[in-house]
Amino acid sequence: TGVTFNEYTFRTSRNNYQDAVNLCEYLTTQYDTFVQIAPDYAFGYGGATAFRDACTLFGGEFVVDDIFAPLDTTEFTPYMEQILDSGADAWLVTWAGGGFIPMINTASELGVLDAMELGASFVDNVALPAFFANAIGSTSGILYHYTLPDNEINDWLVAEVNARFDTYPDLFDADAMNAALLLTEALKKTGGDASADALIGAMEGAQFEGPKGTIYIRPEDHVAIQDMYIAKLLNVDDPEFKYFEYVKTTRPNVPCLLPEGMQDRCGDLPIGALGDLSQVTAVEPEPEPEPAMTATCDEPIKIGLVTDATGALAIYGAHILRSFPLGLEYASGAAGEQVADDQWNFMVDNCPVEVYIKDDQSTPENTATVGRELIEVNDVDILVGTVSSGATATLQELARENEVVLVVAPAAANDMTGVNFNEYTFRTSRNNYQDAVNLCAYLVTQYDTFVQIAPDYAFGYGGAAAFRDACTLYGGEFVADDIFAPLDTTEFTPYMEQILDSGADAWLVTWAGGGFIPMINTANELGVLDELGMGASFVDNIALPAFFASAIGSTSGILYHYTLP
Repeated sequence: TGVTFNEYTFRTSRNNYQDAVNLCEYLTTQYDTFVQIAPDYAFGYGGATAFRDACTLFGGEFVVDDIFAPLDTTEFTPYMEQILDSGADAWLVTWAGGGFIPMINTASELGVLDAMELGASFVDNVALPAFFANAIGSTSGILYHYTLPDNEINDWLVAEVNARFDTYPDLFDADAMNAALLLTEALKKTGGDASADALIGAMEGAQFEGPKGTIYIRPEDHVAIQDMYIAKLLNVDDPEFKYFEYVKTTRPNVPCLLPEGMQDRCGDLPIGALGDLSQVTAVEPEPEPEPAMTATCDEPIKIGLVTDATGALAIYGAHILRSFPLGLEYASGAAGEQVADDQWNFMVDNCPVEVYIKDDQSTPENTATVGRELIEVNDVDILVGTVSSGATATLQELARENEVVLVVAPAAANDMTGVNFNEYTFRTSRNNYQDAVNLCAYLVTQYDTFVQIAPDYAFGYGGAAAFRDACTLYGGEFVADDIFAPLDTTEFTPYMEQILDSGADAWLVTWAGGGFIPMINTANELGVLDELGMGASFVDNIALPAFFASAIGSTSGILYHYTLP
């Protein structure tokens, strides 16, 4: 929804800028100067840009250039040394995957966590205990935690996930359900017409209620405007993942990130970056009442759901696998039928809906293979997915080439509804900027300077960019370049040393996957958690005890928790 936008791609996930605005509004109330680290690929670049923009806009200052590390980095010592040398009050991290843990371990060993605060959005329930064990008591942003929203749809999702899966909704369950709700609403609007042209018309400007409240699909760039959260971390060992104390709900607005040739679509939206503080909170038009229609179709509507069932981000894929079918069930008012391991059937009004599920293991190569199979063999009308932002970029291009509508969930990179925007792409997930705005508004009340780390791919780049933008906008300062490490990093010592060297008050983390655990362990060992505040959105229920065990009492953002809506 950014430079690679096409009209077929939509998203229900947030983008990097949403992460940044969410987090920077808070971070700049706590810190003045910042440094950030992010992964050396599209997600990281976008995240770094967004955080620099947002935190600067909120009044923060970045004191050094952003630090980018390969996604597969395991030795973070040189990066953490850069962060320490920056002298920032806080370091910001945009990252996804397992590298977060060696990063944090290195930050701890090198004293980055002692020298400055960490600014990173909280993560999923599985990873959070490992990533934030040393951050008990901290406050940060999170895109969703089941305990945070307060509405009937979230209550329904929590009850059904608990009854059927003996667990609780996690970080991306809301994205998956929102994707199902968006498609159902669109099909009702079109009367069952699943053609790309009909669905695009129905989905642009759509507003619907989901587990996170009202979702608004911006017609200009297909970004999903949505609620995000600031929360305080109370513990990382609650058996029901009740880790947080609710602080506030945010609704980050983000700039239009379309490429130059498409910016006439942006209308009155800020283009490229946030212009002033009046632009950081989203305000949607009042929906005009439309006559109710009944979906009727001669042939089944076929949906291809691509997610990670067995790969590096499978902990998040599980959220999608359970809650997308639940969303269709809730929206249609009737239970679906699982006719095979990889197929569910539903009825939406008078339309049969067939959902074909494919595992891409979060690799672009696998995504291309299963995406083509869904289009060429299963003849799907609509695609939904996927977890990895890099893999989602591949899926987006397939959708555009074949003129198939794509609903992005739960990938967060700004690019899908930014520079890679096309009219076929929609999203129900937040983007990096929403994470950043949600968290930065709080972080800047606690820290002045920041450094950040993020994974070296699209999600990390977008997250780092968004946090830099949002936290700067709220008055924070980044005192070092953003740090990017490979997603599969396990040795984070050099990165934590960079964070320590930055001198920031806090370090921000954008990450996804298991790498958060070695990152936090390294941060703890090197003293990063003692030296710096950590700004990281709270994560999923499973990971949170491991990631945030040391952060009891902390406040941060979260995109969804079942206890909050």
